Amino acid sequence: ELEDVWEGAASFARQFAQQDLRVRVAVTYVTASSSSALTGFGDYEAWGAGLELEKGGWTGGVRWLSSNNAWDSGNGDYEAWEAGIVHQGEKWRFGIEGGWSEDRLTWTEGVSWLVGASRKINENIDLGVAWTSAEADLPVLSGPSVSHTNASNDGLVLELTVRN
Repeated sequence: ELEDVWEGAASFARQFAQQDLRVRVAVTYVTASSSSALTGFGDYEAWGAGLELEKGGWTGGVRWLSSNNAWDSGNGDYEAWEAGIVHQGEKWRFGIEGGWSEDRLTWTEGVSWLVGASRKINENIDLGVAWTSAEADLPVLSGPSVSHTNASNDGLVLELTVRN
């Protein structure tokens, strides 16, 4: 039950033509008041930031997010990081990305990654394939104590993009 939500962001983008380099940077902030009657919940606050560099056919970036999960006691924070790099050729596109997150409110931690490629078939159709993997360390309540179990998923992703 968040109210009085305020959001703000600042971004910077610059093309350095002589170095064939493009830089993008952004920072975001969100705050909100909570009117929740549930014990433990309070006001919400989150920060985010990102950096992306582009040179030639290469683009790489890193992103970060941090939130207090609207948890009043101060020990329920959430944090996530993501990084990736992509090479765009005339017909082919290759990339790899990875991410990590931790939620101290739910005692959950996760890691994921993806490696993929796509090919431009014609002006209207792209065909892509990727392999992705995700793992999460999940809490399991067993009586008065909490243990953890690892859940994982791996899979093949096929993508067909059709544009008009």
